[in-house]
Amino acid sequence: PSHIPNELLLPFSGQRHTEDPVVIESGSGAYLQAEDGRRFYDGISSLWVANLGHGHPTITDAVHRQLDAVAHVTLFGQAHRPAIEVAERLPGYAGLPGYFTFLCNSGSEAVESSLKLALSYWQRMDPQSKRTKILTFHNSYHGETAGAMGASGFDIHSDLYPGLPYQTVRVASPAIT
Repeated sequence: PSHIPNELLLPFSGQRHTEDPVVIESGSGAYLQAEDGRRFYDGISSLWVANLGHGHPTITDAVHRQLDAVAHVTLFGQAHRPAIEVAERLPGYAGLPGYFTFLCNSGSEAVESSLKLALSYWQRMDPQSKRTKILTFHNSYHGETAGAMGASGFDIHSDLYPGLPYQTVRVASPAIT
């Protein structure tokens, strides 16, 4: 039967995997297939990065074309055509002409980078700035890294990192209508 070994640490879980194990074998469209034959609707979508489903032919073809050209290039002092094209087009799509684009590898990295940019902005604007509070909604999730968890709306996560260079202030979540 499928199992998750204790050597694999899962985010936000204890090391012992006593719950019903789910080991994913494949994905197709909006569904995931587990090794043991169970099929799941993928409501998480790999935390919002696979929201068009698994195996979408247009996306798969684009990924293959990119892999045929180059698998990965950092943006440390260099760029590549797909990054340039996204940076040129994204502000217009977002209705924010004149804004900048900072590309990240994950949501957690995006949150970390946003925290770093916000805090460093105020330090540059006013070196004596006391602007070190980050507003977050109650019960909000921002990622798995220390900074993202520190800005979380859950005490169990944010209390793990009291030494971060900011204080989290939780506000009520807006009503969803």
